[in-house]
Amino acid sequence: MSIGGIVRHGRTRRDAQNLEAHLLKDASEADVEIVNSIAPTLNELLQDMQVARDGAGADAAFLHFHISPSISMTIDQMRRAGEIVRQHFGAVDHPCAMVPHRKDRIGGDGDLHGHFAIQRAYGGKVIPSGFEIIKMETAMRLVEYEFGEKPTLGRHHASSLKWLRANGREDVADWLEAAHGADPERPRSAASPAKRQGLKRKGVELPEAKELIARAWTVSDDAKAFRNALREQGFDVTPGKKDGVFVVTQDGIEIGSVDRLVKEKRAAVAARMKGLDDVAAAEFLTGQVHQAGPEGYRGRVENLSGSEGCPPSVEAGVGTPGPVGGGRGNARSVAGREGSPDADRDCVGRAGAAAPEPRESSRRDPRRERAAWQARRLAAVAGLARMDIAGLRAQLTEAMRPAVDKVTEQLDAREREAKKTFAFSKSPVVEPETLRDARENLAKAQAASTKLFYAKGKDRDEAARQLLLLGEKPTGFKSWITGRTARWKRDAAPHRAVIEDYDGRKAKIEQHIETYGNKIKTHEVSFRPQLNDQLRKREDAATKAKEEFKLLDEARTVLKEHPELAAEGVEGVLAETRRRLDRKSGIDGAPGANGQRVGFLPDAARRRTVEDEPAAPRFR
Repeated sequence: MSIGGIVRHGRTRRDAQNLEAHLLKDASEADVEIVNSIAPTLNELLQDMQVARDGAGADAAFLHFHISPSISMTIDQMRRAGEIVRQHFGAVDHPCAMVPHRKDRIGGDGDLHGHFAIQRAYGGKVIPSGFEIIKMETAMRLVEYEFGEKPTLGRHHASSLKWLRANGREDVADWLEAAHGADPERPRSAASPAKRQGLKRKGVELPEAKELIARAWTVSDDAKAFRNALREQGFDVTPGKKDGVFVVTQDGIEIGSVDRLVKEKRAAVAARMKGLDDVAAAEFLTGQVHQAGPEGYRGRVENLSGSEGCPPSVEAGVGTPGPVGGGRGNARSVAGREGSPDADRDCVGRAGAAAPEPRESSRRDPRRERAAWQARRLAAVAGLARMDIAGLRAQLTEAMRPAVDKVTEQLDAREREAKKTFAFSKSPVVEPETLRDARENLAKAQAASTKLFYAKGKDRDEAARQLLLLGEKPTGFKSWITGRTARWKRDAAPHRAVIEDYDGRKAKIEQHIETYGNKIKTHEVSFRPQLNDQLRKREDAATKAKEEFKLLDEARTVLKEHPELAAEGVEGVLAETRRRLDRKSGIDGAPGANGQRVGFLPDAARRRTVEDEPAAPRFR
């Protein structure tokens, strides 16, 4: 498996100087190979790259990538691997420097890895930014194929296959797909690069740690065996903050989660580590627990009972543990039950007893704090390990069932009222009778106009056509004396009567439409204040109903999780529900500047401003 990484460097002069110092830390100037440039040293080459950066207006002067093969490579082979990467980025002719480093690699045979710095701006063009990591991953698959390494499943496997097939490398694509499939599950890294560097600064070499942890996982078959195998190598494992997550630590330093370190599914790790809490409780009950000492979190093992004569065991199911991190519980020890009261007072190694606090120091010690936290956690686990929590929960639920049923009925009644309120908010506003009559008369007038248009309109059009055929009225003495004028009047009279009747009826209907329209406008102006008030009431009702629905839904969840609250009645349940909702919304209920609690604004503050001219009032 070849490992490769790439990053843009050379944004500033100091950035370039830092990279130069890093490259020459494990190499000398004699080891540096420079191609496509006459610069004699690495320093001068990086300066030339910065000049090219400023001339092209690029954001970085060069690309720095490294190649770490899992097989032994010669310098010539490393040079060829770098050439493959440069060719993949379209920079085979760009000035470049190769700096080989030799360091034994964990999990591989190769001790040679190479660093390369490529000039980005060359020949008036700049290597485009973006997708460098995906391109580098594809280039590393080309390197693995050429040198006969095993194909690595990268995080951008699908993108690599797509590029390879689109660019004529079907052989490499088929080789990759045969090994991992077309769409495998994306691999997960044990740690991010930033975390790797952080662990390295703390003296933890992640590759070596991963190998030891993976070996311990392979040779163990349960939580206890895995924990013992880790402790032999100087590690420890504890439950994480999330369910199913278990964290490996070394001297109080968190290395990572088990599923990422051993590359197993979280469900499989959780199944094997299921008994880890029971193992910790058993260790505590036998009087042994790891405490922070001079050697760190995995230091000495001490008896927490406090005396030789005090047995560390706790009577199963008797008493309850004290608060975690302080105070004494009321569990009775075997010595206290069988011996004297003095012996019972002297015993401190029982459930609920406070774990020894770390020694005070002027400077914070994370390892001691981690150890103290773990000791307190084990103390709590020891007290609860043998208690049937599920059984107690079932008994509590059964005992509170009558009270729970009563509170549930009251919540259902409140929900029915809220539904009525919400239905009212959706109902239309009822108009005054005078306004409704005006709208009905206007609708009737408009219907009569439509009927007249379709019923008499054809007759009116036919009469107008006949008048047109008759032509203009004959005039003059000759027309009058010959009777032409009288005949024209006789023929045009019925057609003119039809037209006059239609025009008269139409004018009357239009007058009615105008009259009722004016009445509606007058009534709407007088009704507008009442309309705005009704709309405001409906909006307030909708807001109130939605808040009630949210409160009741959360109240049912609270009642299910804490049935004992039913003893306080529905008001007690709702009070706890409101506190929970305030916490979820980040409201602490503290009084504000006006003396009101934050988050409980009056209704007027939630109302929107109703304009004088509502855009689309709702009517029925």
